[in-house]
Amino acid sequence: MTPRERVLSVLHGEMPDRIPFTCYDDILPRGEVEAGLREEGLALVIHCPVFATERPHIEVERREYYENGRLFIRETFRTPAGEVWQTRRTGGGYGTSRLSEYLIKQPEDYKVVEFMVRDEIYTPTW
Repeated sequence: MTPRERVLSVLHGEMPDRIPFTCYDDILPRGEVEAGLREEGLALVIHCPVFATERPHIEVERREYYENGRLFIRETFRTPAGEVWQTRRTGGGYGTSRLSEYLIKQPEDYKVVEFMVRDEIYTPTW
């Protein structure tokens, strides 16, 4: 069986010829080590969104800045109902980030976020 066939067999409740060996593609550095692991049967798991989100009436501004040596990303959402923003702090493991300031900071922000949710259009990616 190929690495792909092993993973698919497990996902379908079947028994593969051996236990699948997987790793997320964005965790494993590319190069000689990755190529060697793939030759040994590694199956790379690639993140693939099942839908795309469009917000036709929302303008998004993204600004990156450093504070105490840490990268922050501030996203501002401008809508006909008003404006809200959130801040992400980066620097976690494996390129992760977490919210340090949320969209809703005061009661008036609820109407803006509600507009954002109602404005979203979802389209399948495959």
